[in-house]
Amino acid sequence: MNKVVSIEIARQVFWIEENTYKQLQNYLHKIKQQLSNDEDANEIYKDIELRVSELFYELNSNESQAISEQQLDQVINPSRFY
Repeated sequence: MNKVVSIEIARQVFWIEENTYKQLQNYLHKIKQQLSNDEDANEIYKDIELRVSELFYELNSNESQAISEQQLDQVINPSRFY
């Protein structure tokens, strides 16, 4: 049994497994760090969040299920699935 939390990404609400949420936080934090010296960092980061949100929506059109670790992997490591 996994604990599930509710999150908002790019103004979209998703249910996500707690351990998967921690991985997503780490991923987004690393992106922020990499963009820290870019003058367009905020806009780029918002675009990334929007794309993550779009991909989550595509992968999880059944709103009764939480985003899983495998689904997060498909979003942040797409080359592994193609």
